[in-house]
Amino acid sequence: MNPSLLTSSPSTPFLSPFPLKLAPSSLTLPKRHRFLVSFPRSSSAETPSTLTLESKPDNVFGGNRELTGIQPLVSNLSPPLRLASSAIILAGALAAGYGLGTKFGGGSRNLALGGAAVAGAAGGAVVFALNSAVPEVAAINLHNYVSGFDDPTQVSKEEIEGIAKKYGVSKQDEAFNAELCDLYSMFVSSVIPPGGEELTGNEVETIINFKNALGIDDPDAASMHVELGRRIFRQRLETGDRDGDVEQRRAFQKLIYISTLVFGEASSFLLPWKRVFKVTDSQVEIAIRDNAQRLYFSKLKSVVKDIDVEQLVSLRQAQLSYRLSDELAEDLFRQHTRKLVEKNISAALDRLKSRTRTVQDVVKVVEELDKILAFNNKLISLKNHEDAASFACGVGPVSVSGGKYDSEREKDDLKLLYRAYVTDALSGGRMEEHKLAALNQLKNIFGLGKREAESITLDITSKVYRKRLSQGVSSGDLEFSDSKAAFLQNLCEELHFDPQKATEIREEIYRQKLQQCAADGVLSDEDVKALTRLRVMLCIPQHTIDAAHSDICGSLFEKVVSS
Repeated sequence: MNPSLLTSSPSTPFLSPFPLKLAPSSLTLPKRHRFLVSFPRSSSAETPSTLTLESKPDNVFGGNRELTGIQPLVSNLSPPLRLASSAIILAGALAAGYGLGTKFGGGSRNLALGGAAVAGAAGGAVVFALNSAVPEVAAINLHNYVSGFDDPTQVSKEEIEGIAKKYGVSKQDEAFNAELCDLYSMFVSSVIPPGGEELTGNEVETIINFKNALGIDDPDAASMHVELGRRIFRQRLETGDRDGDVEQRRAFQKLIYISTLVFGEASSFLLPWKRVFKVTDSQVEIAIRDNAQRLYFSKLKSVVKDIDVEQLVSLRQAQLSYRLSDELAEDLFRQHTRKLVEKNISAALDRLKSRTRTVQDVVKVVEELDKILAFNNKLISLKNHEDAASFACGVGPVSVSGGKYDSEREKDDLKLLYRAYVTDALSGGRMEEHKLAALNQLKNIFGLGKREAESITLDITSKVYRKRLSQGVSSGDLEFSDSKAAFLQNLCEELHFDPQKATEIREEIYRQKLQQCAADGVLSDEDVKALTRLRVMLCIPQHTIDAAHSDICGSLFEKVVSS
């Protein structure tokens, strides 16, 4: 087989993440429970020499088969009754032959024995035909039993063993074993989806249960998987078009994956992919990895923000059953949680950037960000759960890193959202402890640097500090407080504002007031009193006052002299 069944060309990737166009149905694996794959059986069965696909909308196995010739008689005989009947037939033939030989031989003993021999041979032929038909009759009854189920997974192992026991056959009988192989092959063909369709995740368990119910030996079952691989390869050669070629490669890859999981560790010697199809071990690993990823990705679609312990345990079990590595499972889980968060980010940005933005829109922006934070907190809590070892890999804090918002352009949008959340957190004139923790989490989720986040926070907090300070001055609360230093210190603590930055703002306010008073080149007594009052309220040191007066008044003196 050409190794390209498992490898991809530059123009046709082996496992493209985008949907593939479907090739004609005659070139694909049969859709589950819709098509029948007919394979050549043993020489005792008359079947076409080539593989065909027959549409069977109602039955995977093609419906019931009729008993013909001597088969209806054999079908009604149990092994003891058949043995007794064989003895009676043989004895009756011998007796009849002996009697006819005696009658027409004139009483000659030799002719009587000859007649008995001839009749005995004929009777033996009848007995032989009777017994030779047994395996085929058992096979037909087995086929009719299995095809009689609307859901083939409901077949009973005990019933199948009962059929074998009824006719005294076993898997060593070629016709009976061939029927087992046929039934298994058709069932596997119906369960594994075509190349253009995705696996659902229950294929392996379904096939294993059916295989166990049939009682087919693993080597025989494995040979049917290999035969299906040959069929896909032949179809690929017949396809001749690019889309069909891609689909057949994907179908073959799914067959390898399902087959490997069905036979477990024994697949290494039961499934000779390398010898028969010239594929390498790495190509087999790629088939397993990519299909496991697809299945786990599909499983993750059911995960939403209210994820619970039971779901995480189920995801871990699914990962192990899919044979997906912990590293890949962790990456997929983080990708999924990131996409959930990205939906909230997109919704928040739509509101924030709306040209007709209202106060309600700003409220909605904060609500979306709170949803992100709640989800993040839940994942952190689950990560620290006592049973976290049995949870899906990757449970932990979310991050936009590696996603659609992980670029410089989108980072500016995230800064806008961060600014909106800081503004809301300080809307009451103070910064609560839980809001401070939320901002730290939001910074990590958005991937903002420490300086970037601090710059945004400082800008907004400075404005709020100025506003609170102005309110304190205008209301008299600051002037009449027992300790102006304590009042100012308490204000910094409520806003979680750097005292040094607060001092710089107060000094700037004094300088602005001084410039305003000295604008006409003269400081009146009222100006001096107002400046002194402001200096006392803002707790500005004398050396800072002297420096400000020297700087501002000196500049004014220079202007007067130069003019």
